[in-house]
Amino acid sequence: VGVAALFAYPIIPSNHSIQLGSLLYDTNLNTAIMVLYGVITAISFGIWYHCTCGGEFKPNKNTFHPMLVCSVIAFVPGAQFVCGIISTIVGTVVPKWMEQYESLLESAGLSDDITLLMIFYSVIIAPICEELVFRGVTMQIFKKAVPFWVANILQGILFGAFHMNWIQGFYAGCLGFLLGFVCEKGKSIYYSIILHFFFNLWGTVISSFLVFDENDIIPGLILIFIMILSLIVGSILFFFGTESPISWQDQL
Repeated sequence: VGVAALFAYPIIPSNHSIQLGSLLYDTNLNTAIMVLYGVITAISFGIWYHCTCGGEFKPNKNTFHPMLVCSVIAFVPGAQFVCGIISTIVGTVVPKWMEQYESLLESAGLSDDITLLMIFYSVIIAPICEELVFRGVTMQIFKKAVPFWVANILQGILFGAFHMNWIQGFYAGCLGFLLGFVCEKGKSIYYSIILHFFFNLWGTVISSFLVFDENDIIPGLILIFIMILSLIVGSILFFFGTESPISWQDQL
């Protein structure tokens, strides 16, 4: 859209150029482009992941281990809590970055009046697309040259840089490390997709229902306790899930 507006500007009437230029700030159009980009990227990197990196999309007996599925879901509140702390610290140290981040969220359609299309992109398309790119292709390629822990750090850094702003860069990088660990130790990219799915669902939908009055301390403390507990429970379930040979098929 930007390229079209640039070349069309000198040859079209000024009133039409203004309308065309306004498309650059149209939230619905930008969201639709993001959805299209996500679908194309997911298909492209899905093929790459499957053909070159040994990725297997067909579920097997170890793909959906009940304990591992529960563990990655349990991680979500705690991961949101940690990312929130990181964002607060970085935003406090450099307030300008927080202002830029909030402006970016508003322009991207992630403000209070978030659209259903943006929810669809953030919760469904983005987790699939980003997991195939970073935990699927990128991390697997790095693993061919360096140990897993190095590959995980590198893909996490790239995942943070991909968001192209400092606030998201810091917390997305940390989230990327967790997603890489879950994908590697769970031996399936489905686990990192599930964690990413619920993380984005919490951030775009659930969090809107968890707004408390600043003077109402008790609900906030309860929420913090639940978030910390989720990290403990998620870690325990994930540890025993990766150690246990029980599969989802054994539960049927």
